[in-house]
Amino acid sequence: MPNALTTPNYNIFDPAIRADPYGVYGALREEALVFQNPMLGMWMANGYD
Repeated sequence: MPNALTTPNYNIFDPAIRADPYGVYGALREEALVFQNPMLGMWMANGYD
């Protein structure tokens, strides 16, 4: 079975996301707890076990 890595595509500086970030945070936790954000040039951790 192939293993595909995807990078969530959210701009955390978008005004709509900044106004209510909790829906995006929930989606990020479901999609990828840790991922590399190319826009920021860093890794992001969205939760822990």
